[in-house]
Amino acid sequence: TTVIDELEELLNYRWDKEKLESLTKKGVDIEVYLGGEDAIVDAKLAKEFFKDVATVTYIKDANHFLQLS
Repeated sequence: TTVIDELEELLNYRWDKEKLESLTKKGVDIEVYLGGEDAIVDAKLAKEFFKDVATVTYIKDANHFLQLS
């Protein structure tokens, strides 16, 4: 595998909500950090997806690296 293959796999990964719920039922705490100005992922969509299975920290003016511009 190349770095490009690994990046594509990471960017196209499909999160399984049932698996995440299973983890939380076993006592695993999931934390998600999102930047509202992320140009790589849809932060609003990710926030909605993870809100029921994780503690979501949403930094409205931050980018993908959680940096403020």
